[in-house]
Amino acid sequence: MPIAQRIIGENFPLQFAWHLPDGDYLRSVFDAEVVDLVPQADKYIVILCRLMAGRQEDADGQLRPTAEYSKEYWDLVRGLVGRKITVAYEA
Repeated sequence: MPIAQRIIGENFPLQFAWHLPDGDYLRSVFDAEVVDLVPQADKYIVILCRLMAGRQEDADGQLRPTAEYSKEYWDLVRGLVGRKITVAYEA
């Protein structure tokens, strides 16, 4: 059984990666704050406090220039700020 390594009120960086329909990869790092624990599911409930960093890569892993980033998908990523989500203790 995984054990919670973080406590309520603790902040930590949480990384996400998405494979976009056009083959690109979008990667982001959020500052996440633990607001509750769900021990029976081995999960934290966190709030995504702010978007700390992000990048978009082509299918070969090459970094795209900012001007070529997908506005539609980055708007969705920015929309995650303030949302509560669950993440596994292993995160």
